[in-house]
Amino acid sequence: ALLCVLYHLFMKYLYDKIFTEPQEASGEKNIIEIILFVFVIFTAILIRSIVLVAIGGEYTGDDTYYRLSMGVLTHSAAGLTTNGTYIYSELLNLIFGILGKKFMAGLIVQCILQIGIIIFAFFGVKKAFGKFSAWITLFALAFMPGNFMAVNTMNPALFFLFFFALFFWILTLSVSENY
Repeated sequence: ALLCVLYHLFMKYLYDKIFTEPQEASGEKNIIEIILFVFVIFTAILIRSIVLVAIGGEYTGDDTYYRLSMGVLTHSAAGLTTNGTYIYSELLNLIFGILGKKFMAGLIVQCILQIGIIIFAFFGVKKAFGKFSAWITLFALAFMPGNFMAVNTMNPALFFLFFFALFFWILTLSVSENY
């Protein structure tokens, strides 16, 4: 329902200002777009922070990656043999070494990965498919409940998605518009 209300408000008040005004007002258009982008990112961070506080640092998923990063479990014993899961568990090990061996530290990593996914996906989609698609992507990744509730699960899926979004953004930067 929140996504529908935000979409309706966006279409009613901001769509014409961002997408259809003449070129001489492009400075004002860019400022509105930047303010709206920062507001959405700030709101996404706030929602994820509220979820982290609401769960109280409790972990709701499988604790395999937590135990891997603590050294309690080996990769072969966990049945995980891919390089990506090894790198993810080593990242968690590094974070736990810096922030302490608490679940909340790993959940903060998940939150940071999600915000990075949102930002890189927005700019990649904007470059590849245009502003309207980018804004839909931004709102969907920032506000869909499945996305922000995934903060309380520690698994490498967000890690892989973060690098996919990062590489997609880099790819869109490197491809010229002549192709």
